[in-house]
Amino acid sequence: MSTITANYHFQPKDPSRSATGLVVVVGLHVVLGYALVSGLARDIVKVIKKPLDAAVIQEVKLPPPPPPPPKVVKLEAPKVKAPTPHPAAS
Repeated sequence: MSTITANYHFQPKDPSRSATGLVVVVGLHVVLGYALVSGLARDIVKVIKKPLDAAVIQEVKLPPPPPPPPKVVKLEAPKVKAPTPHPAAS
């Protein structure tokens, strides 16, 4: 059975660090909210928006590949040896 040991060297984090992050996030929200309310967002969209150009691109059709050359198969008749005469047949 294992025992749980207490960590007596626990040091809490500095609370001012989390307060600084909170202030930064709230400040960014205030600035973005002001920009949206005052209409800066519309002006920025006008600057960013460019005229849209559309072009029709035709599909390139490649000609079909030429048919493969016909395969030439050489048929050879098997070579047959003449039968040897049987000595008892004479």
